[in-house]
Amino acid sequence: IRTSWMYSEFGNNFVKTMLRLGKERGELNIVSDQIGSPTYASDLANAILRIINNNTYQAKFDTTEICHYSNKGEISWFEFAKEIFKLAKTDCKINPITTKQYVTPALRPKNTTLSTKRAMSNEWPIQGWNVSLKKFFTRGDISFNIPLVTGKEINYIKDSFSFGKFSGDGRYTKKCSSWLESNCRVGRA
Repeated sequence: IRTSWMYSEFGNNFVKTMLRLGKERGELNIVSDQIGSPTYASDLANAILRIINNNTYQAKFDTTEICHYSNKGEISWFEFAKEIFKLAKTDCKINPITTKQYVTPALRPKNTTLSTKRAMSNEWPIQGWNVSLKKFFTRGDISFNIPLVTGKEINYIKDSFSFGKFSGDGRYTKKCSSWLESNCRVGRA
């Protein structure tokens, strides 16, 4: 699965960086001529679990292929930062700048939007980036909103957390395992 501009409550990402810098500084310069589709990691996790659990999808795309997934819509980094600060009620002035004005060692593409036709063709709801960003700000806990998973998948996910494949140090193991047990409707594989 190929995605773009991913963010979550965990790790380093643009949303968390903007929240931190918005508190530390009174003014920021943000690139306004790079366009993309922000992707909330929770939404991506839902898509991955739906693929795992969808026999029709697996049969249709039996061979290894790339599937694009990102939240709906497109926006510039500058506009995304404006929305982040609005939702966070952060009083930080932001100025639009061009890619040429923001020098980095790596060249950045002007447009990183992805076609999500394959994911949408399976009638999976893909949230708009703005809806998912609001969800990010209202969420206080891990929540994947999984409609149905098999016991086999829950055990795989729980084992992955237990062995630190996702959490690194295993500190979220208990939290994630208990959430899976109480919030997933379990089906048979």
